[in-house]
Amino acid sequence: MDYTKVLVVGILFIVAGIIFTGTGMYFLSSGYLAKLQDARSTKDMKKRRESLVLGKASGYFADIFGIFTVLCGITMIVCPAAVQVLIIVYLSILFLAALVIAGIVKKFSR
Repeated sequence: MDYTKVLVVGILFIVAGIIFTGTGMYFLSSGYLAKLQDARSTKDMKKRRESLVLGKASGYFADIFGIFTVLCGITMIVCPAAVQVLIIVYLSILFLAALVIAGIVKKFSR
């Protein structure tokens, strides 16, 4: 792959990672978590606790995945020979993380 293309993809990865990280910080903010609990409009403390756990899990996932995306973007720019392998590893980890999040959501949505 041409280095210019690798540079563009690397920069896009870095920008997407920053956006993921910002989203994770917002999900973990106390204001968002309070709104999430109030949105359930129930007196059941168990349901409110589940909302809090799902909000925190989403926030941590977005933060970790954002940092991982930024690191992949930097690695692409520094070592363009490893781009194909890096993208396969990135997508594999993304798929596994999506399965974990789906399992958490399924567990709490019963």
